[in-house]
Amino acid sequence: MNNSGTETELRLSLSNIGDRNELAWNILDFGLMYDSEIADLVGRAASGTGEHSLRLRAMLPSPEELLTMPTMVPVAPPMPAKAYRTRPMSRREYMKANPFARPQLTERQVTSLKQPKARSAVLTNEAGALYNCLAFAMREHGIIMNGHMTLTWPLLGIKDHVQAAAVLTEFNARMRKWLGVDASGRRRKGAASPTYGTGEPYYYAYVHETASTHGFHTHQLFHVSDGKAKAFAERAVTSLARLAGKTKLPAEAVVITPRTVRDGFAPYLPRFKRNEQERCWVWFRYLAKNLSPHEMKQVGDQCALQRTIFRIRPLFTAPAPVMCSDVFGCSENISVGAQARAGFVSRFDKGEWEHLYKNYELDEYRLREQERLRQAELAAVLGNIKI
Repeated sequence: MNNSGTETELRLSLSNIGDRNELAWNILDFGLMYDSEIADLVGRAASGTGEHSLRLRAMLPSPEELLTMPTMVPVAPPMPAKAYRTRPMSRREYMKANPFARPQLTERQVTSLKQPKARSAVLTNEAGALYNCLAFAMREHGIIMNGHMTLTWPLLGIKDHVQAAAVLTEFNARMRKWLGVDASGRRRKGAASPTYGTGEPYYYAYVHETASTHGFHTHQLFHVSDGKAKAFAERAVTSLARLAGKTKLPAEAVVITPRTVRDGFAPYLPRFKRNEQERCWVWFRYLAKNLSPHEMKQVGDQCALQRTIFRIRPLFTAPAPVMCSDVFGCSENISVGAQARAGFVSRFDKGEWEHLYKNYELDEYRLREQERLRQAELAAVLGNIKI
């Protein structure tokens, strides 16, 4: 290849093409498959799975031999018009010039070349967002997060934080579909215990952490009805094992509480049902333990440290950073958008900080349901009156 500015610009343009099939098409169109100075680009283009990559590969000995050859004798290919030597023709231009050409499938890039950046795991506004999610679930849906799941990703064989976050997203999507199925005392796939009750929404919220003992792990609070609790725990372990590509997981990889030795995950037991509200707020304070000691909250004339507002232990140990983009997440049905649509403002945001853990939200939900039932009964009585 000549060292002119046009050829340098052409090589630079080719190197910026990420799709291997499209790169192969440009190399074939310009007749550069035998140019030794772009052997690396030719080898990359020939390693794709698209139609043009396969055609380019058939014209070469093999991508490995092409990359290791010190010199290659170029065979003079038919040169295109000079006007098309300045830059590769884009696919849109090619389609416009040839209306009979069929569009080619592009090769999806499975992994990104961009490396994730480390970000601090110290919580700032995430603690308040987590509290609002739990309080909104109580007031709007009348549910309490009755389960706490700890996922230790290195024990699942996943050390990449971005991959772990993606697996968690897929896992929650599968469990949402699983909980949405009506059950009538039958055993579901991936669970030995039978399930009971109608389909139900899936509520959850999680926080990512990195610890010196467990490495990267996730704490997730969730709600599941009594009739599906035991089967849910079995299904969760089975689903995570499949997503991690494992046949069997260590017992410490997925820990779900409250549990007993005999029954396993059993939030339906009377002693667990009695204090599930207090236990939910204890879990919240544990998930928010990495809240920054300098994070403030101001509402009107009130201003205080959030660790004091939430009554989190005063001892703060800075956590190790994480390599994923977010450290907090939740289901859509209790997200900020759902709260805004319902017009919900938590006591944390209203400045009623002395009432954060008094469960007034559940009382409001129960009163609202009683009023709704009363109105429905009244409407039924009035509907039966004949004048």
